[in-house]
Amino acid sequence: MENRITAPLAVMNAGCTRDMPWHSSPGTRQNHIMLTAITAGAGVFHRAGRRLALTAGMVGLVGSKGSKGSEGSAESGVQMADPSDPYVAWHVRFTGDHARELCAQVWQAWGVQWCQHQACERVAACIARIGSRRREHPPTLMGSDECALAEALVALLPQPAEGAGDHEPHWDRYRVQGWIDRHIAEDIDLQRAAAAFGASRATVARRVRAICGRSLQQQVQAQRLERAQFLLRSTDLPVRDVARRVGYADALYFSRVFAHAFGVAPSQWRAVG
Repeated sequence: MENRITAPLAVMNAGCTRDMPWHSSPGTRQNHIMLTAITAGAGVFHRAGRRLALTAGMVGLVGSKGSKGSEGSAESGVQMADPSDPYVAWHVRFTGDHARELCAQVWQAWGVQWCQHQACERVAACIARIGSRRREHPPTLMGSDECALAEALVALLPQPAEGAGDHEPHWDRYRVQGWIDRHIAEDIDLQRAAAAFGASRATVARRVRAICGRSLQQQVQAQRLERAQFLLRSTDLPVRDVARRVGYADALYFSRVFAHAFGVAPSQWRAVG
C-alpha cells in the first residue's frame, strides 16, 4: 500500500448532532481526536465507569485510547444525548502531528477531557464553517477546513493575561481574533485593545490592519456578524438576544448593519438559511 503524507492538521469528518434524543457516539479511533462543542441541551459522557453530565457551554477534546500526547488522559468513551433535552453538539474528528501537539497543550492545561469553556461558541462557529464533512483518508495538504480547525484549537489554549506589560507582544491573526471573540459582547475600541496588548493605539491600529487587512473596528464588526450568523442558524434566540450576545445593544441598529452586509434582515436570513 502506498504511503500517504498527512497534513499537519487533517479534518476527517465534521457535522452537527441535533434533535436526536437517543443519539450516542462511541469514542474516536485510529489515533484520531474528536473535538465537540455543546451549544444547547444536555447529555452524558461515559468513560471507565464514570458519568460526566454534559451541558451547554461545554467543550470536549477526546482522543482514541493511547493517543500520542494524551498522557493516558484522553481515552475514548461514549457520549450520549439526554432524551428529555437532547444536546446540540458540533463535532469534528481529525488527525495530524501538529493537531496532536496542540491537543497535548490543551490537555495539559485542562487536566480533563471536558470543561465549561468561554470559547465554546467560537469553537462551534469554526466547526460550522467546516460544514458536513466525511473523508476516508486524511488530506495531504491543508485547506480551509484545516484553517478553521486550527482556529478552534488555538481558542482553547491558555491565553496570556491582559495588561501584563508585554511591550513586544507576539502578533498574529489568531491572537487578535481570539481577543476580539472573548470580548465580542462588550465595547471594543483602540484604547482598550492597546491596554490589552501592551502597545500604543497607533501600533495596534497598524498591526491589526497588517494582519487582518482591515481596521480594528472593521474586524470587530466582521466577527460580530459571523457570530450572529452562527447564532441565527444554530439557535432559536430572538434577534434582540442575538444582537446583545454579539455586542449590539440596539437591535434595530444591529438589523441595519446585518442587512447592509448580507442584503436581508436577520429574521429573513434565518428563514432562508
